[in-house]
Parts: sequence; structure tokens; C-alpha cells
Amino acid sequence: MVSVLIVNYFSFALTVRAIRSVLSDLPSAQIIVVENSDDAVEAMSLLAILPRGVKLIVAQSNLGFGRACNLALNYSHGEWIFLLNPDAIVLPGCLEKLIETLQCHPHAGAVSPVAQWDQAATFLLPPGQMQSPTWEWMLSLGERVPPIGRRLSKSFRKWALQCLYAANPVSQRMLSGGHMLLSRQAINESGGLFDPSFFMYYEDTDLCRRLLAAGFQLLIDPRARVVHEWRNDPGKNRFVPDSRRRYLEKHFPHTWFTDRCRLKLEQSWPTRPINQNLLNLGACASPPSFELPADQNGDWLLELSLNPLFIPAAYSKDSAPPSISPHVGALLGPGQYWARVTSSSEKERLFTWKIPNHLS
Repeated sequence: MVSVLIVNYFSFALTVRAIRSVLSDLPSAQIIVVENSDDAVEAMSLLAILPRGVKLIVAQSNLGFGRACNLALNYSHGEWIFLLNPDAIVLPGCLEKLIETLQCHPHAGAVSPVAQWDQAATFLLPPGQMQSPTWEWMLSLGERVPPIGRRLSKSFRKWALQCLYAANPVSQRMLSGGHMLLSRQAINESGGLFDPSFFMYYEDTDLCRRLLAAGFQLLIDPRARVVHEWRNDPGKNRFVPDSRRRYLEKHFPHTWFTDRCRLKLEQSWPTRPINQNLLNLGACASPPSFELPADQNGDWLLELSLNPLFIPAAYSKDSAPPSISPHVGALLGPGQYWARVTSSSEKERLFTWKIPNHLS
């Protein structure tokens, strides 16, 4: 049996859509939903449209993502535990392929599908990145020293595309908690599902680090797909600093001095673009078009990112469109965005624009 754990937070319509996608793919799945909104109207709205047989647990307060998943796990019976975000839907054959992958790789403790950003698969979302003080230092230097930034950016892109377009499962160091299948054995032997001290963010990073430490392999399986309509919501960023601090104190307790040095470097050393061929489009009310020279037609790779190094980035690989689709554009909240369009001959153009709060 597969037990599917979903945490609802003011998203009852999306939650039910996710549930129906699971039942369409694997009707025998046990589905457990934790209503985490601490809102009576939301709970009643969810209860009114839940498919029959779905277990609903109404939390007495907002527990945070990790603790809510732990609560759902207490009611689960499956050998396999599938974590699924409400804004994600399972595509046909996904769960069967993920189960098969774990069964065929006895040392694997968890596996994730490749995530499409939209139903049409115009963009694929990137693999997860394991966070560490060393990785943070590399990114900080890359944003300030263009040669380092270009090398990091191209190396990351090459690795990400190899993972997303591989023919078989690929070993990873980090998987997203938004769509991850785990074996119950791996959960038990790595110290449990989520550390309850993480309210939101870094709980899946901590879990993956514990799984690796316990000797389990992590995999991404490109043969399995979900659609994850990830939305840029800057309002949630307030939870990041505390979760990051807890994560570093737990796994890297002796790096406080080097971390302070890095923060001082970032405050005193301005960032620089990795390529001077950068067009600033200013403030945009809608996703922009990317004007390319007429003599540079052909197959292009379009990358879209919140980071000037394009680490991470969403990828549109097959004949990249000249603009971002309205569906994906609607998922872009306020913030600074970067796009990179690269030809098969490595010619590239970079664009940046801002979506202000009043335009989002």
C-alpha cells in the first residue's frame, strides 16, 4: 500500500485536485489530509468536496508543514509514503514507476519524479540542491566574480539537464518534499520523517541529509512526472532565516564564524552580472517577450530564475518559446527575475525584469 500525505493550507480546491490525480493514478492509495489552516470555513469547504475514503485530520492550530506531515504519518499504513503538495498533480503512471524504482534499488530510501511547471511541460523544474556553508560561499563568490559565476552557472545547468532528461533514475543528494516517495524502513532508520523544530523550509533538506547519513540512496526518476504549479510567494520568505539557522546549528555547528564572514562579504561587495550581454527590461506588468537577432534562429534553451546565476532555474529545452506562457506567468509573484536564452552553438542573451508588488 501507498500512503499519500497532503497538508492543506487555504487551498482546498487544489488539495482536492491533487487527491483526484492520485486516485486516478493509483485507486488503492491511502490518502491522508491534514487541514492546517486553523480556519473553520476552510475546513468545512474541504470536507464538503473530499472524495469518499480520504482521511481528514483537522489540526487545532497551524502546525507547520513538517509537523503536519508527521501527524498524517501516524495514521498511515502503507509500506511506501508519498509526500505531495496541494499545488501538485500526479501524472499517469507516476506512482507505479516510483514504487518500481525503489523496489529495484534496494539501497534507495527515497525517489522523486521530475516536476513539470505546467501541464504542457513547457518548463521543467530543477532538481533539488543540498544546502551547506560551502555551497553558500560558492554562490556568494559567483555572484560577485563573473568568471566564477559563469563556471558555476554552466556546470549547474549541465548537471540539471542531465538529471531531468536522463533515461534512467539518477542518484541525488537532495529531493523536494513536495513530491517524494519514501520507504517506511528508510523513515524509521533515519530518525523519523520531519524534525518538528522546522516550521517551514529546510525540513526536507534535513530529512535528505539524515537519509544519506543512514546509508540510503536518493534518486530522481525522469520516467515519472508530476505537475507542480510552484508559485513564487515572497510572503513565505520570513520563515527562511530561522529554519536556515536551525539547519546550520544542527548539521554545521562550528561554522558560525565563516558564516559571519560570508555575510559581511555580501554586505560590502556588490553583485555583478555573469555576462555583460544583459538587457534590463525594467518593471513589467506581464511576462516579457525575448527579442532575439534574426540571424540566431534555431533550437534554444530558455532558463527562468530568481537568481542571477540561474541556480536554480526552470528549463524550457525543446524549441524554447519567445515568451513565458500566461499560465506560468500567473505563477510569478513580485520579485526580480532573470531569463537566459542559449543556442546550440552556446550563443546566449540574458534578460532581467522586476514584478513590483503593485503589479503582481
